[in-house]
Order: sequence, then structure tokens, then C-alpha cells
Amino acid sequence: MKKSLLVGICLLVVLLCFVSCVDKPTATQLTGLTLPQLQSDQMAVVVKNADGGYATYTVTLNSDIKTCEDVVRYLSENSSLEVEWFDSGYGKFIGSIGGVKPQGNQWITVMTDLEEFQDKAGAYAVTYLVGDVTLVTANAGVSDIAAKGGSVLYFEVVG
Repeated sequence: MKKSLLVGICLLVVLLCFVSCVDKPTATQLTGLTLPQLQSDQMAVVVKNADGGYATYTVTLNSDIKTCEDVVRYLSENSSLEVEWFDSGYGKFIGSIGGVKPQGNQWITVMTDLEEFQDKAGAYAVTYLVGDVTLVTANAGVSDIAAKGGSVLYFEVVG
């Protein structure tokens, strides 16, 4: 019994050493992006363009807009935002947005400032800072992220 306990403690110490020695990724400041001042019933959508610039859209939320999918659909129907998407077994999959289309092993990442939808612990999680707003890789797709006033949804091709 004592030997098993000693082995267990040693394994725990080794595991803690590995976990504590891993550098956590640091947040990157996005330069060149200025977020709009939002009213309590507005949401911002930002798309990083192929040239490194940003296209920013503001949506006034209403009773028909409940998710970020609804926000993106609204923008595609009522603004110049072009979106190509299709249904997958995991929800909506965005094939291109704002004229930006992934190539090869790239994909479109979705980021949000809503803490309940941020993937802070994920192996591929990324954090951007825009002024006092923190955008983190989303832990859900646009179909599952709630549309909330004052929030920001960010799209970028990565990989």
C-alpha cells in the first residue's frame, strides 16, 4: 500500500512538472483594427481581409436575431458581406466570408469576446487584444454562440 502511494505521488509530481513548464500562449495586440462604439442592442462583426485589413459591420439586434448565425445571415442578406456556408454534422460550416477563402490546410476561425463561448484552455486557442476587448477562439460555432448586445464576433483565415 505504501509503495503504491509513493508511486502515485511520484507520478503526480512528474505530471505537475510537465504541466507547469509549458508556456501559455500570450495575447497578441491587433494593430490597425478599431472597434466601433456599440449601443447595448448592437453587435460588431469583424472579418480579416486577405490583404491584412479589416471589414467591420455593426448589427442592431432584434427579436429575430438570437445566434451569431442569425447575425451573419442578416449581414449576408442586408449588406455587402458575402458568405458561403453549408450544413455539416457539427452545424454551419463557413467556407468563405468577406471574399476570404481558406486554401489547403487553412480554415476560418471564429473568435468572440463572450467569455462563456471562449476556448481558453484549448490546444489551438488564440487570444487577441483590441483596446480593452479580449477576443479568444470560440469553443462553439456560429450556430451555438448567442448574439448579445455589446459583443464582438471576429473571423480570420488561419492554418
